[in-house]
Amino acid sequence: MNTDDTPTVTINQSDTAAAHTQLLNWAAKAGPAKIITALRKHLEDGHSWGKTTLPVQLTEEERRQVRALLGTAWDASGRGVTPHILKTKMLKLGIDTDTAINLLYGDELINRREQRREHRANASAERQQALTILLDAGIHPTSAEAWMRRKGLPPAGHGQLLALTRSIAAAWQHLPHGTDTIMLSVLADAALDDPHALDRRAGRIGLDILRLADGDGHEDADYDGDGWRTAWEALGVICDPLSSRVLTLNLPLTGSAPACAITAAANQTGEPVWLTWRSLNGDFALDHYQRSPDPRVDVYVCENPTVVAAAADTLASRSYPLICTNGVPSGAVRKLLAGLAATGAHLHIRADDDTTGQAIVAQLMATLPHASLWRYQQRPAETINNPEYEERVLNTLLIDLTNTN
Repeated sequence: MNTDDTPTVTINQSDTAAAHTQLLNWAAKAGPAKIITALRKHLEDGHSWGKTTLPVQLTEEERRQVRALLGTAWDASGRGVTPHILKTKMLKLGIDTDTAINLLYGDELINRREQRREHRANASAERQQALTILLDAGIHPTSAEAWMRRKGLPPAGHGQLLALTRSIAAAWQHLPHGTDTIMLSVLADAALDDPHALDRRAGRIGLDILRLADGDGHEDADYDGDGWRTAWEALGVICDPLSSRVLTLNLPLTGSAPACAITAAANQTGEPVWLTWRSLNGDFALDHYQRSPDPRVDVYVCENPTVVAAAADTLASRSYPLICTNGVPSGAVRKLLAGLAATGAHLHIRADDDTTGQAIVAQLMATLPHASLWRYQQRPAETINNPEYEERVLNTLLIDLTNTN
């Protein structure tokens, strides 16, 4: 008789209870316990009772314990343990695989292969649903798809990605449109019921909104400090009513807003002045009778402070009203221009003729439909081969700004 096919301990195969007890006693020992644990993982990973060797390291004593079921011939062969040989030996005891699983594990095995398949399906469905939420909120498809490919997003399949995109979408839909502005805390409270939910240190929602608004979604975009405030202001959201500013020269304002008194004082000497977003709270309108009875209500808009400085040095109080965006328009710039446009001012807009300048002018012209271009031609960014900066046409701009009245 081949001893490899016979258990070391003789069991009356008709005594089912004794066979079950023998198997359980065998499985309780250290070596067999390792085998049983490895077998469970093997089966739950979707593998069969085949001849693949289980990845188990046994000591000499543990191998002796395993031999009690698998036989001396197996032990002498030096082979590892396979599900197939376990199945064969248990069948000789009258124990089939279903019974063995119930005895050894006490419950049904988890089908991890099916579980992984279901998780992949759930993750795919959640990613698609998250993308749909972003698109339905009005986020540009290119930006949304690029954001969905970003590293570091919550793993899909457990609801975390959906929760994040729902918060982003809620805040996005509360962003101001056109030339309107809103405080960041007010936006957060209205959209997420928490005035601090979009704070820089509150979590990732605010950062992800800025990355989506960026379009290109640069991994290394700097949103610390000034970068954070500037990025929000480009969306019309004010982080700090005192840090959001607009540079002006000879801007005669009338109304209840503090900016009216500030500009009136500066206009006496033709000195440029920075106005904060806070100083524009209240009513204001262009007062073209403040310095002289000039019927013109023209206001010029440039991108670079260099133009303002040159106008102040050369023309002083003889310059027509001039507003400088100082790069991408801040919330204060948007608020001032919107207020002036609403009260009848004729805005003449320009910037550097480069990619950024074209984007600035496009944004302002889109939100100020009655404005006109000031010695400027809008064109696609990809056609700009030789940028022309405002400093190169400064003398021409100063001629336009000269008030001869």
